[in-house]
Amino acid sequence: MNIIDLLPAVKYIVTKGSDDGTFSKGDHIVRDPADGVIVCQEASGWIDKEYIEDSIKGMEVKIDIEWAKKRADELRDEVLHLDKVYGVLVI
Repeated sequence: MNIIDLLPAVKYIVTKGSDDGTFSKGDHIVRDPADGVIVCQEASGWIDKEYIEDSIKGMEVKIDIEWAKKRADELRDEVLHLDKVYGVLVI
């Protein structure tokens, strides 16, 4: 794995932990678009840019589709609520 493979602001699930154990299978991670760090939900922390390359060696990930579906549903509900309140579909 290379840091270039992790798109900023895209949520991923680790499917194979990193060689050094920094990331474990099942971790939820995202690359912060503002400063490039990798944030790990389970660790309640992040890996600074200078340590990322070593920390992700051997790691495999997949995009967190379930999170995306849930978030899309939340946004759809919000748009429908706005339409109900204001009487104008906002999209």
